[in-house]
Amino acid sequence: MAEPSRLPGADDDFGQVIRSAGEIQVASIGVGRKSSSGDYLVGVSKADLSEPERQASSSPIEATRWALLRTWEDELLKGGVTLSEFSTFLVQDADLAFCAGADLAALLAAQAAMETHLRHEHGAERGEGFAALIDRSDLPSDLATRLHEVRRYRNGWVHVADPDADAHLLDQPERNREELARMATVAMRALYEVIFLYQWT
Repeated sequence: MAEPSRLPGADDDFGQVIRSAGEIQVASIGVGRKSSSGDYLVGVSKADLSEPERQASSSPIEATRWALLRTWEDELLKGGVTLSEFSTFLVQDADLAFCAGADLAALLAAQAAMETHLRHEHGAERGEGFAALIDRSDLPSDLATRLHEVRRYRNGWVHVADPDADAHLLDQPERNREELARMATVAMRALYEVIFLYQWT
């Protein structure tokens, strides 16, 4: 295994990343956390940041959502995981979007991260869609069901059949925001279950 390497700006209070064969092995899913210098850190969670850094970067929704991600991490991660570079980048983006309250962006990034990670774990036929990949993977049935739910919901936003049929967005903006927040949470929980499914100790 390669020697641990540091990301720029990461000091001893933060995590290390181990690069091996084009992959990043992380002990926790704390990818994409920002230090006070603005550098992204791999292998640390927001809980590892100093109190001033946590307070400086946290609005009420951000603090609540970082806490939710930490709770899921503590619950699900019992060993270690290996993520591809693409998966790592997408998980980082999903985490940041979710904690900032950008729910549609979080949902899109979460699905992309799940699909990328499953392709990394199981391979994929050229042109194979996410639905077929879910069905072919060895996911628990309840998780596969949630991934299909996220996929169908995402398709409604990405493949808009009639962009002029937007009355529901104008008439009930809060309801749409609440539904997006709910589905972003479903997608993020599913993402953490997917990336923590294949652990090593």
